[in-house]
Amino acid sequence: MSLKNMLSNQCFTMLMFVSVLYATSHTDKSLERVVEEVGELLNKSNALNRTFVPKFQYKSCKDDFFCLAEKALGNVTNLIGLDDIKRNLQQYIRVHNKTCHRNTTSGEFLLRKLLENIRTCANQVLNHQKERST
Repeated sequence: MSLKNMLSNQCFTMLMFVSVLYATSHTDKSLERVVEEVGELLNKSNALNRTFVPKFQYKSCKDDFFCLAEKALGNVTNLIGLDDIKRNLQQYIRVHNKTCHRNTTSGEFLLRKLLENIRTCANQVLNHQKERST
């Protein structure tokens, strides 16, 4: 292998490594913001106990959870603070290249419960990422 090809391969490997690091740190920031924004919304909005979203099934936080949650939140409008949560979920989904399949069941559940589940799952993913990096 020529020196030129070897350097080219090393450059490519380094660029891929940097891209993965950037995507991971960007993802962490999106989920960290989701946790903060959900916490703020849970503390200050009484509308969460009067607003319902479509019910969906998921097995774990690793499934399509964030995609399904973002779709369910899409049905809610005019709630201050929710657009930021949706935007950060979309950013996380885009970085992970997730495809969302409509997985609704009959019925609805409280927006408050969905937001609590989003915060729990985001914290689980963040904690898992921290454990892997140490």
